[in-house]
Amino acid sequence: MTVLKVTELQAALKARLEPVLAGEGPEGEDIPVLTKVLDDAAQIHVRIDGWSVHQGAGGAGRFDKYAFMVHVFCEESAAASDEIIDPEAESLRVQNLVINALDDWRPLNGEGLIEHIRTTEGAEESPGVYHGVSRFEATTEGS
Repeated sequence: MTVLKVTELQAALKARLEPVLAGEGPEGEDIPVLTKVLDDAAQIHVRIDGWSVHQGAGGAGRFDKYAFMVHVFCEESAAASDEIIDPEAESLRVQNLVINALDDWRPLNGEGLIEHIRTTEGAEESPGVYHGVSRFEATTEGS
């Protein structure tokens, strides 16, 4: 049941973030929400990953705790046609949209709230790329 919940939670998170990030990219483009690494990802994109599960937290079968990360990647300019943007400012702006959309939200049939734990950000090794990551936790009924 735990792996199934990860799949359900991931789908719910993606469905929650896609409308929030619609039209928020450069030139009013949608910011894609990914669940795996892509080599040709958009100039600004969000990725949900880094899942960990603590099954039976608080006593066997009482509740399961899921931790996950939401990454925001932003390149100054990924291709000649991309708008030149400030990757730090855009990454922080998009991270705030993600945090506001997920923090204190009940993703699955009214089960436990998602809680924002912390956010970090910084330049990547690649020049002109900025990466922010927010850590969240969610609880569900135990399995």
